[in-house]
Amino acid sequence: MHEARSASLPRSQKKKVLEFLKPLVEDLEDYVQDVDRLLQDAGFLEPFLDPHPKRREHLDYLKRLSQRNHQEKTLDYFDLSILLRIIQLKTGGLP
Repeated sequence: MHEARSASLPRSQKKKVLEFLKPLVEDLEDYVQDVDRLLQDAGFLEPFLDPHPKRREHLDYLKRLSQRNHQEKTLDYFDLSILLRIIQLKTGGLP
């Protein structure tokens, strides 16, 4: 965005470029949306979970909870605990 603002373009072209870039930048910076997408993707999560008779039911609950949080644009305690676990797994932290 900074480069687009300081570019030597005519004012009208600069405005069009900034209008085009703004939603893209907002989407890239929306980590809550990324977490929501991850938590709603049962097909991706399922192989990482231990077999359990209620696994599908739990994933469906997680999806509903994540959809509600996405509409409100919030993270709750459950989301944050999963985020912490993902960070631990990625960085080799404590189990």
